[in-house]
Amino acid sequence: MPGPGRAGRLRPRTSGPSFQGLVSQTEPVVMVSTAGTPQRTVMPHLPIARYLEIFMEELVGRLTTLDPDASASLKVIVYFDSLVDGHAGIEAFLRGAAILTGSAAGVVYPGRRIKMRVDETGNRTATSGLAADHPWPAQSLGYADDAWVWIERMGTPHANDAMVLERLAWGLRMTIERSESAIPVDRGAGVEILLDASALPGERHRAGVRLHLADTDTARVVAVPPDDAPSSARSLSTVMPTPVGPVKAIVEVASARRPAVPPPPRAGVGPWVQVRELPESWRAAVVALRLTGASTPVLMADELGPLLVLAAGVDAQPGPIPEVELLDSVTSTWPWAASTLEALSAHDSVRAAAQELNVHHSTVQARCEQLEDVVGFSLRNQAGRTRIALGLRLQRLVHNRFG
Repeated sequence: MPGPGRAGRLRPRTSGPSFQGLVSQTEPVVMVSTAGTPQRTVMPHLPIARYLEIFMEELVGRLTTLDPDASASLKVIVYFDSLVDGHAGIEAFLRGAAILTGSAAGVVYPGRRIKMRVDETGNRTATSGLAADHPWPAQSLGYADDAWVWIERMGTPHANDAMVLERLAWGLRMTIERSESAIPVDRGAGVEILLDASALPGERHRAGVRLHLADTDTARVVAVPPDDAPSSARSLSTVMPTPVGPVKAIVEVASARRPAVPPPPRAGVGPWVQVRELPESWRAAVVALRLTGASTPVLMADELGPLLVLAAGVDAQPGPIPEVELLDSVTSTWPWAASTLEALSAHDSVRAAAQELNVHHSTVQARCEQLEDVVGFSLRNQAGRTRIALGLRLQRLVHNRFG
């Protein structure tokens, strides 16, 4: 057996199979140096994790013998890159950080029930997490406010502590996302998280990763009644609860490789945004859907302007809205009232409204006089047309319900 010291250390061959190939052999072969003479030997059957640990320890030793001009930061980068390439687990990353810094290292991520610490000797120990008043160098994992990695360095930080923390956090993110991507994707659940304004940014990021969407990809949401648009197994859609009932959300991703899909017969189309901003597109799409009607079955939210703000006021109204009650009475009294009011609000003259309705202008003139007697104001000037137009939108916002 090889004696103590560097001459007796196990080191992978510098030629031949890579480490990944070495650990997959039935009988891994390494080179053992005894009294300076390299010899072939066969390693005993060990778990792959143990081979990886040996590789990590040897890599540290080999890095210390690099060209003295080589940057210490480059050594750290190479080290953690090797762990990512080797598909190392969380404990292996923490052990690597502990070896590199000579200090205990830990990670806590309550959202995924991850809590682990490795001491300065490389042994896994218990941890209660990261206290709010901790004195140690630490870095966020980027998922949530309570997801952190740290090294237990007391006193003045060493030159490479920041780089070790950065690469440790990066490597653990890669490992966590790689493990999540191996889980069968519930596309509907992923879309629901993407559109949830109350979800943490890190949760929406992970949902996007599993749906193969980057935070900066461009996308929009189309809101449709729940039974109006059948979904394929590959569509990014789900039925979402809203204050006006269940609404189907369809996420469309901008791509030059596929043509734009025409909206369903009735839809509210949200604005194009980055994936990280999809809750805003969803909110606008639902308002647009609520404003649709027989004359405007499809509405683009980015063409509605201040009408989007109108919805918030309607929803905050504690009681009935007098203007809506008046219009409800009028439209329930005369079957032609709703279409006539829509036409009058959209045109500058009675004759133009009559052409839209395909009736004689004298008929619309008579209707207009009849309606004015009930509503109490003129429908043939700009102020009256604007008031009716807003009233009809209020009516839709109040009464349009889905599901």
